[in-house]
Amino acid sequence: MGQKRKNLILDRGGKEVKDEDLIELIVKYKNTPTKRFVYFLLWEKEKLVKIGSGNASRICNLQSIFPFETKLIKKLDCGYGKKAYKLEKELHKKYKAKLFKGEWFHFPLTDV
Repeated sequence: MGQKRKNLILDRGGKEVKDEDLIELIVKYKNTPTKRFVYFLLWEKEKLVKIGSGNASRICNLQSIFPFETKLIKKLDCGYGKKAYKLEKELHKKYKAKLFKGEWFHFPLTDV
């Protein structure tokens, strides 16, 4: 029988991460700040816009998990702090009268 192949964990550069370095790498990655955005996703069929916040990977993930097609119509760079979350909440409050459900709003695209 052949040798049993062990599962390898690779860093972003493609180099193998040794077991003893794994915890250090996880802590470093977890504590690495990422840019935050406020985003506007359009669900064209229903003319609804989702106002949310998160990093770039969150935006990509959201676009792939909905059972309907969405289109990113605007993304505001809010830097590395809590500014994105605060701006998102302000926008939810501002457009409260146009709220459909959750983070989805009915309003003309000219308002975005």
